[in-house]
Amino acid sequence: MLVGNPGAKKTWLALDLAVCIAAGLDWLGRPCTPTPVLLVDEESGPTSLLYRLHQVIVGHGQTIHLPIHFTSMGGFNFSEHSEVEVLLDTARSFKAGFILIDSLTLALGGVDENNVLSLRPAFGNLRWLAQECEATVLAVHHTNKKGVYRGSTFIASGVDHMLYIESGMYETALNLRTLKSRDLDPISITAQANFLPDRFFLSTSDQGPDLKLSPAAWGILRQLAQSETVDTHQLIKHNSTVTAGYIRSLIQELVASGFISRANPGDRGSKACYGLTPAGAAILKGG
Repeated sequence: MLVGNPGAKKTWLALDLAVCIAAGLDWLGRPCTPTPVLLVDEESGPTSLLYRLHQVIVGHGQTIHLPIHFTSMGGFNFSEHSEVEVLLDTARSFKAGFILIDSLTLALGGVDENNVLSLRPAFGNLRWLAQECEATVLAVHHTNKKGVYRGSTFIASGVDHMLYIESGMYETALNLRTLKSRDLDPISITAQANFLPDRFFLSTSDQGPDLKLSPAAWGILRQLAQSETVDTHQLIKHNSTVTAGYIRSLIQELVASGFISRANPGDRGSKACYGLTPAGAAILKGG
C-alpha cells in the first residue's frame, strides 16, 4: 500500500514504478523484474490517466508497446468476491505480475473504512488476487488529518508493506519510507519528481534530467539573476512571446534541475516566488 496526502504525487510515483516494471528498468536504483502490468484506475479517469501514463512512458524513453493494460472508472467493488474474480480473469489473460489499484477507497463499494468487519472481505479478496495471479498488488490510499493512513488499524495489518510518501503539493522533492513491513526490509528513499514539458520521471536525488535549455529557460535564469526573487506572474509577463503554460512548465523543469528554487513557503493562495540557486548561477555564467 502507498499512502500520502493530497498532492503528494502518489499517482505519479505509482505510474513511474509501473512503467519501470513493465520495461524491466531500474526504479530509483532498484532492479525490477519485467512483467506485464494491470492498472485499475477508479480515481483519475481515462483522459487524465492516459496523459500521465504517456508522460511517464516518454520520460523513461519507452514506447506505447509496453505490456501495460488498464481499466478506468470500472466501478469495481473489491468487497465482492465475484468482481475480484473478473479482475483475476483479466490479469491472467496477459499474465500480469503487477496490479496497481488507484485508489483503494473508491474500490471498496462505500464500506466504512473504520470498521474492521466491513474491510475484511476486501482485503481478503485482494490477497487472494495476489496469490492466484502470483502478482504484486499495490493499492494507493489517502492519509487523514493527522498524516497517517486513513481508516481502521486493520488496514496496516492487512498489507505486507505500507509505504508513506511525503511531498508538498508544490514541491518536487519527495521522501518515501516504510510505515509497516512483513517479511520485507524497510526502505527509505529520497527522490526528485521531474516535471518536464513533454515528459515525467522520478530520479534519485543525485540524478537529474538530461537538460538542454531553451531560449525561454535562459531568459528566466537571466531575469532571476537581476532580482533576488521573482514571482510566477512576473516571469510570465516578462516572457510574453510564449504561453503562460509553457513558462510554468519551464519553471518546474528548472526547479527539478536544481537551477532555481522556491523562495517562499508553498501556502495555498500565495504567489510562488523563485530565486536562482548556486547551480543556476554557475550554468548562467558558463552559458
